[in-house]
Amino acid sequence: MPDAEPPQDLVDARRAFLAADAELSRLAAGAPSAFGPDGRVAGVDPTLAERMDAVRGEMQRLALFISGHAWITGSGNRYGAWKQVDAAAKAPAEQ
Repeated sequence: MPDAEPPQDLVDARRAFLAADAELSRLAAGAPSAFGPDGRVAGVDPTLAERMDAVRGEMQRLALFISGHAWITGSGNRYGAWKQVDAAAKAPAEQ
């Protein structure tokens, strides 16, 4: 695991990913079931589907940024570095 603290852009990206994940969960919770009462696939509101696709796209962009960041890739222990970033992102903000 790297000795230095993770760079702020990496911590910010992880926080943005966590926020997007929470937003996707919120959107999914408010969406109707994908299946109708007869068990067939029901229609999904196109606006909701587009919003969910946009959030998933942002999550993918952030995941690629995080996993390809030089601090992670050059750490010698990618998992340990990722855990350090995750812990820093979840830590309460200093005031």
